[in-house]
Amino acid sequence: SEEQKRQHFLVFWPGSMEVDALPWEASAAALELLAYRNDIGEDRPNHREALWFWRVTQAAPNAPLSFRYGLSIILAWRPAMGYPIPPGLEMALAHAGPYRQSSPGAGIPPMDDLNERVQDWLGFADIDGHGPDPVIRVYFGQEATEFLTAREALNDTEDQNE
Repeated sequence: SEEQKRQHFLVFWPGSMEVDALPWEASAAALELLAYRNDIGEDRPNHREALWFWRVTQAAPNAPLSFRYGLSIILAWRPAMGYPIPPGLEMALAHAGPYRQSSPGAGIPPMDDLNERVQDWLGFADIDGHGPDPVIRVYFGQEATEFLTAREALNDTEDQNE
């Protein structure tokens, strides 16, 4: 359908909003995603990725950028590839969101543990018989290790700046 085709078009501001591919309210998240992808040497996101990044950002606005990005890639591509959403993703997002700030010390898993789960899910560790990171390899067209190394370096810089 036309709607499905439009999901794969690249994000441009304000054009994507003007043609109603993304709501105007997603502008800040889409621009944050665009900048992040640029910083890690990747192409512009498409509408599907930007929409999921916006949704994840609304759910956990104070979660680290790399965490929100990883979840949005999982949510944007796994169902499209015929794979299930990982069990536990909802709870990881719940523990990374506002509850983390409003309930310190409530037995919330450390953010590093949540990030590790996201990395495992990006690598399909929860699905038997799948090798390392096929989503990233298929989608990004480069070796997953190069992508993850670049992302880890950016995450280290993020952590040092906080």
